[in-house]
Amino acid sequence: MISGIIKGWEVASRFFSFPRFKRRIIFQNFSLKDPGVAGNVRENLQKSRPVVLLYFDLVKFHEVEQVSGFQAASKILAMFKKSLEREMPEIFPGTEILAVENLLGDDFVVLMAMEGRPDHGELQKIAVTSRIGIRERIKQEYLKITGREPDIHVGYAVLSLKAENIESQLYTALREAQEMARGSISLETAVLLSEFREILDQARFEIVYQPIVSLRFGGILGWEALTRGPRESYFRSPDIIFFLC
Repeated sequence: MISGIIKGWEVASRFFSFPRFKRRIIFQNFSLKDPGVAGNVRENLQKSRPVVLLYFDLVKFHEVEQVSGFQAASKILAMFKKSLEREMPEIFPGTEILAVENLLGDDFVVLMAMEGRPDHGELQKIAVTSRIGIRERIKQEYLKITGREPDIHVGYAVLSLKAENIESQLYTALREAQEMARGSISLETAVLLSEFREILDQARFEIVYQPIVSLRFGGILGWEALTRGPRESYFRSPDIIFFLC
């Protein structure tokens, strides 16, 4: 289960204000030696199959329980998860769905293994297509229960092809997808982040060191590290590097 991968990380309480969906710690008590989601992710990365994390958030869902009650909210969450499980394989035939998880309240995650690394144009299409498909799947029942149509935020992230530190990768990907869903990360920034990670994975940064010399004593006081990205990339400028860091 995804809800056990990173020990001690608690989802921010601002996601929910309704009383009966209690906050709980996710990503804990999970051993990477055990079979499960993390093992499937590692296996696919070892085969150079990119793993995409899709994050779904039902917009203003806290109002549903306040207006319609706990049972209605629970029914919608169960319906949403079932719709993800049923709809995602239909929307993306041939793509292996590794997991569909309800992390907390109205936070849902889908992990997909793909053949070939998708570009961000393709990822954006995946996000938009899944958002429309799931929204249409639940719209009638959602409207019947709440009196309004559902609105869904979707974000995505791609895990590094390095089959290392899976729990850290999942955590980072989840945070990135959440930020995108909330509009904190634009598509342009997401594109840069993807290229930045590839450069890091391939160790393509150029780092040289120059001494800091005392003019008074003539001795070396320290060293200054100068970092540049590949000449053909946007990261030749250290300003872009440190902005993304």
